[in-house]
Amino acid sequence: MNRIVVVGAGYVGLSVAIMLSQSNEVTILDIDDQKINAINNRKSPFVDERIDFCFNTFDLNLKATQEIGEALDSDAEIVVIALPTDYDANNKTLDTSCIDEYITEIALRCPEAYIVIKSTLPIGYINRNARNTTNQIIYCPEFLRETTALDDCLNPNRVVVGVDENDDMCKKAANHYVELIRCVSEKKDFEVFITGYLEAEAIKLFSNAYLAMRVCFFNELDNFAIINNAKSVDIINGICSDYRIGNYYNNPSFGYGGYCLPKDVKELIDCYPNSKECIFSSVVCSNKLRIDIILNDIKRHVSPNDTMGIYKLSMKKKSDNTRNSSMISLLKELVRIFGQSCIIVFDKEYDECLDLLGVEFVSDIEQFKKRADIIIANRVDEELEDSIDKVYSRDVFGLD
Repeated sequence: MNRIVVVGAGYVGLSVAIMLSQSNEVTILDIDDQKINAINNRKSPFVDERIDFCFNTFDLNLKATQEIGEALDSDAEIVVIALPTDYDANNKTLDTSCIDEYITEIALRCPEAYIVIKSTLPIGYINRNARNTTNQIIYCPEFLRETTALDDCLNPNRVVVGVDENDDMCKKAANHYVELIRCVSEKKDFEVFITGYLEAEAIKLFSNAYLAMRVCFFNELDNFAIINNAKSVDIINGICSDYRIGNYYNNPSFGYGGYCLPKDVKELIDCYPNSKECIFSSVVCSNKLRIDIILNDIKRHVSPNDTMGIYKLSMKKKSDNTRNSSMISLLKELVRIFGQSCIIVFDKEYDECLDLLGVEFVSDIEQFKKRADIIIANRVDEELEDSIDKVYSRDVFGLD
């Protein structure tokens, strides 16, 4: 049994901690007392059905704390860093300051532990910083989906580990971590890619950039359908029958958003000397254009004195994440054009953006559906089925 510390109780850190706590002693370190209390009381601090199931079903060797001294002690053998790295627009790169601080703390408190970084990193980060500590560092980027993070942890389609290719001890740490994952995962035959640090960092960023690009591709297709009064679903089905394109991740939306895709695309753009000419710059522009196309199309469907209902501000059906949400971007534009008095918003939780916009929040779904003359929804849930005749959405497949 290994003594493991996971720094960060977000959906990545908590999922990794739960997975590893099946056969290891795991401590989660986080500064958010609400998350700490929820985890210690075996309640998920965010939406994830598999986490709820594990908390209610299994006796996990897991605890959470805010005390750095309690978590990071000399007995720790592995420290996993799963902290957010938001995009710093001023410096045009991901902000790694919190990771820098914890690497320093780990070196002081756990000099024998090896460090596993799960956070998204700028290209070249570990090569620049690994020499600043005697701890072995491996980079194992996550490829988890929000709301299914734990299930993705337990059933990985691949595991990527970046190492110092000239250091046998680093390679040994990488293989050890891979075996820890294999021991507790449900899927045992996942592919493993052990690469240099730089290559692993690039795999993470290019993976998310491709997903953002694919979202934009099908939204561009849907833009064409809107402008030309064509059937988007027929075009998508026709082109996706080509096995080289594939019938997946092809459902139009109001744009990509969330924690990862926006910042990772920006980070990758800044790796190019002529950043404005790279394809990913066009992806960012396309995502902004999508809101304009949707906005103009909504105008055609709205009559004078209509009450517009915004159905959920989050990006996905079962998500409570509104960060960089295209729905909020669209809402801001609707308020700018139509004013706030003719708009109401339904969601499970109140979002602080509504204070700034002055839009009415309606928590009762039946009242919301009754009052709204047109319901604008990025994704159509079952609870809208009885009002589908007044729903505006580009959700043609009913998928996230």
